[in-house]
Amino acid sequence: HLKAPVSGFFSYGEFYHDSDKNSYFLNETLTLAFFTEDSAKSTPESKRVKKKNSNPDDEDRILKVLTHLIDKVTNELEVKNKELNNAYSVLLDYSQIIDDKNFEIKKSLRYAGSLQQLIMPDKTEFEKTFDDYFVLYQPKEIVSGDFYFIRAIREKTIVAVADGTGHGVPGAFISILGLRLMDEIAEKMEKENLDIDASGFLNILRDKIKTIFQRNTMNQYSSDGLDISLVIIDKQRKSLDFSSANQSAMICSNDIITQLKGDRMPIGSYVREEDFSNTRVSFKPGDCLLLYTDGYNDQFGGGNDKKINPSRFR
Repeated sequence: HLKAPVSGFFSYGEFYHDSDKNSYFLNETLTLAFFTEDSAKSTPESKRVKKKNSNPDDEDRILKVLTHLIDKVTNELEVKNKELNNAYSVLLDYSQIIDDKNFEIKKSLRYAGSLQQLIMPDKTEFEKTFDDYFVLYQPKEIVSGDFYFIRAIREKTIVAVADGTGHGVPGAFISILGLRLMDEIAEKMEKENLDIDASGFLNILRDKIKTIFQRNTMNQYSSDGLDISLVIIDKQRKSLDFSSANQSAMICSNDIITQLKGDRMPIGSYVREEDFSNTRVSFKPGDCLLLYTDGYNDQFGGGNDKKINPSRFR
């Protein structure tokens, strides 16, 4: 009374081929199942096919096959393990070479950093102009693209903070170049008794930077250069001239903070190049002037690990 009888079977095993090209079927199983859709009739019990009892010769042959298989796998694992040990030894050797190279590089960079500090202006120069001051100089790398500048010329004092393109070694080279060029301009101002405001100083500096970077390149708009804030302070007239390339400054007077904004173009090549603007500000004793690079605004912190940004920094 089977209305829709269904039957089937499956088997499982492993085939092994020995050196004499004999084939063996190991771990064989066979299961038969019968099903019906007739609920009135009970389903026949599944019948398991019983394996014939194997004789001793078969068992001995199977044991030899398994032993051979285990030996072969063991030998292969030993070979792979030896290869891994050799590779690990090579990696250790290369790791030691890399560590030695890193040590030499860092040693050279530390020496370069000390030289960069030596060419920075002596901080005692600030004491000749200001009753109170601070200089916070903390490079991200061992050497830095940020630098500061101060030079007194008769009754005036030039002060600047700048940020060279890039970080680390490339920025450090540009900072050294910037310091040298600014020294040249200040030296010429002093020797030739030139009256140059802050914007005129930056215009001259930009021309010198462009000349150097375009000397050995066909790229008219090289991205190398400086971002800088510069003031020329006249203590007798109690005024200062401010000019900036992609930076800003702040003056605090009577607990009121005034931001001095610069021009949105660098000291270097720029498509929409114009003369830098000059801002003249009067000051009185007790006023505070703050010059800074973007390193402050770009600091991450707080619970959400966000940048300070200009609004919070102010």
